[in-house]
Amino acid sequence: MLLNLVVFLTGVFCLIVVVILIANYRSNVTKNIYLIILFIGAFLNRVYFVLYSFGILDLELNYNLNIAYLLIPLYFLMFRELHKVKVTANLILLLIFASGIPLSAKYFDFIEPHENFGYYSIYTSLLVFISINTAHNSLKKSNHNYKSIHFKFSSLILFHLILIYLGTNILMFYSLNDILYIFDFFYKISSLSWLILLGFMMFNPELLFGKKKLENILVENYWEGVTVWSLKPLKEIQDKDVKLSQNISDISNIIYKINKIVKEESDFNHILSIEKLIEILRIPKSHIEYIFKYHCHLTKLEFKNYHQMNLVIGKIKTGFLKNHTMEALIEFSGFKSKMTFYRTFKKITNTTPLSFAKKYSESI
Repeated sequence: MLLNLVVFLTGVFCLIVVVILIANYRSNVTKNIYLIILFIGAFLNRVYFVLYSFGILDLELNYNLNIAYLLIPLYFLMFRELHKVKVTANLILLLIFASGIPLSAKYFDFIEPHENFGYYSIYTSLLVFISINTAHNSLKKSNHNYKSIHFKFSSLILFHLILIYLGTNILMFYSLNDILYIFDFFYKISSLSWLILLGFMMFNPELLFGKKKLENILVENYWEGVTVWSLKPLKEIQDKDVKLSQNISDISNIIYKINKIVKEESDFNHILSIEKLIEILRIPKSHIEYIFKYHCHLTKLEFKNYHQMNLVIGKIKTGFLKNHTMEALIEFSGFKSKMTFYRTFKKITNTTPLSFAKKYSESI
């Protein structure tokens, strides 16, 4: 039951990722049509599997190894596309031809099932070997930047590909009558690999939205021209920080996660601190300090006040002052001083809380 739920959740997450990838296809430099096709296939297969297992769908589709001849080439093409290795029409035709040989031979009874397994093992081994070589050459060109998102994502893709390769080829050691049972077990276990891959993509939105669009989201203005982040250093990097700057390869991703934390953690703005960010993000303190020093237009105190004010503004927009006093709003904001509250509010919105509430109510 539990594994079936894991399979179903995997299918749902696959669909979510597909929607995001398609919606941001043009802006995403890592766009990969083969990856999208695989996610769609994973979604359809896993939803069918669960619905059939629970007896909701009365349509039995027996497992057929023939499908795997077309599946592995998709993984191979996806990997080449990921590493910017040109995928030509001739290569696609060659893979279709190579996949079609055993299928045709089997259809016309030229080969026995066991020989079919043997051919498949050789065929997939060759594709996996070429994929590993593609990854190696790509990393050589990028100076083996092991900390980059690209390297981590490629490693997960390669792990996933090898897992699929081992799982499908191990079937050759079983009789055809036992394949369905073995496949059922492997299908559930492989869903964990899919979840790891999907989780990594969701925690690294650059892969989903594309770096350019993500950068536009991060540097947008909020109130009266207040810009919080800059993806380019705001000042010349000091000599003591040069080495650190080379070790931080995912500036946009860290900023995105900081923004996400202060928006989603309802009580976070009252306890905003470097230590709390380190605890949640699980990254070195030096990285956080570097981000605020070179990529934030605000000091850490201003950053805290700014997000506290965003909470206050959100409360005002929902009509908080219609039923509560200004003192209650100040208490909610977390500011200990009324003077600091009013000064910060006017600095960000260029008006007072009451004037802002009146202006906002008139505009809706």
